[in-house]
Amino acid sequence: MKRATPALAAVLSQLDAAQLRRQRVTVESFPAAGTRAVRLAGGRELIDFSSNDYLGLARHPALAAAMGECAARTGAGSGASHLVSGHGSEHARLEEELAAFTGRERALLFSTGYMANLAVMTALAGRGERVLLDRLCHASLIDGARLSGAAFRRFAHADARAAAGLAATAPGHTALIATDGVFSMDGDLAPLPQLAHIANAREAWLVVDDAHGLGVLGATGRGALEAFGLTAQDVPVLVGWQSSARLIMIWGGVRAGFDHVVTRVRQGGGGGSDGAGHRRIDVATGRRGHFTADALARAAT
Repeated sequence: MKRATPALAAVLSQLDAAQLRRQRVTVESFPAAGTRAVRLAGGRELIDFSSNDYLGLARHPALAAAMGECAARTGAGSGASHLVSGHGSEHARLEEELAAFTGRERALLFSTGYMANLAVMTALAGRGERVLLDRLCHASLIDGARLSGAAFRRFAHADARAAAGLAATAPGHTALIATDGVFSMDGDLAPLPQLAHIANAREAWLVVDDAHGLGVLGATGRGALEAFGLTAQDVPVLVGWQSSARLIMIWGGVRAGFDHVVTRVRQGGGGGSDGAGHRRIDVATGRRGHFTADALARAAT
């Protein structure tokens, strides 16, 4: 696009005509504790059905207390990237706790799920290889595949047979199969058992972004993998998030003895190593959110 106002105006006009222009809504406050009510700028109150705060922990008093206590000890900023001096005891403990929660040897924190997926895809696939993606997977997985330099193909949504067909066309070059666990727009599940079988047969990585399944699905909230009865042996790479006051992404690549996969992502995956680390107050909040969610799950069973 040329540097010209008419060109930009024409693009925006096309978006308007297709009713695709994105609009932001400003939320002023959360007037009713324990509800999904929000107050918009101008005073209108609505029930929020679009939040990622699935477990309702963002305004839990225990999390606010954890944030305040940590701020008094460590301050408000991160100070540096994880590779310099931005990785503290709160980060290390949360990684250990989330690895244990998901049944994995190691976990690695990222500031956002987008960064986590970019890091995973660029670390585990490269030029001369091929990546297979569900057609409706998250944009971050697609961008990660592009940045990796690998060729990528997209199979029909939630169609394991289509994925198997693509894998069979280049059996020696398929390095990775990636999918969401729960597809947030439609709420359906990926055929994870079948995809795990295909990936294992082709000696390819299976990457599952379970951002919308962890904390929600499974008998103990361990996500789509638990709902399907799958283990880290079946799905070696898991991306997820923890419902807390701040979004915290985890990543863990695990089979027995495969903790070096996490090290590989830390060394070679863009998106996590060089950026500023989480603020310690966010990590402390995430840790408290993890324990609070686990306690709520136990109380419900």
